[in-house]
Amino acid sequence: MAHFDIQISAHASLPPDGAKLTVVSGYTFFFFCPQGEILDWDRSVEIYNDLKANKVDDVKVMANHTVFSGGKVNEYRLWDLGDPGFATGAVLAGQDEAIVSLAGVTADKPATLSELLANTVVALDADKPGNTFNIFFNACRST
Repeated sequence: MAHFDIQISAHASLPPDGAKLTVVSGYTFFFFCPQGEILDWDRSVEIYNDLKANKVDDVKVMANHTVFSGGKVNEYRLWDLGDPGFATGAVLAGQDEAIVSLAGVTADKPATLSELLANTVVALDADKPGNTFNIFFNACRST
């Protein structure tokens, strides 16, 4: 069994069709602003830097909302931050490069949260029974 702390570092919007995902066993999602709000830039940078420094426990306490297995999360649309100072996509805690990058992905043709997560699990070769994942959603939760 392995554990993975993964930051979703991207721009995000709600799915236009209201689609939701059921959080599967072994996954926990951490959100940093209420649904429908824009994540404050300074707070986002603090989250990003703390996860880059692998300060996972410090970031967990910053969460505004946590969703455990069996809960529902929106099928967010995700795209490139467009800021060379920050990795965009799925980033492991303790690192500053994306495992799966969203570089070049636009708001007009965004990736979905489930696509990014599936590609990340494949890239990590982590699709094994008993593996656990903390997903830190460092993105806006608005339309």
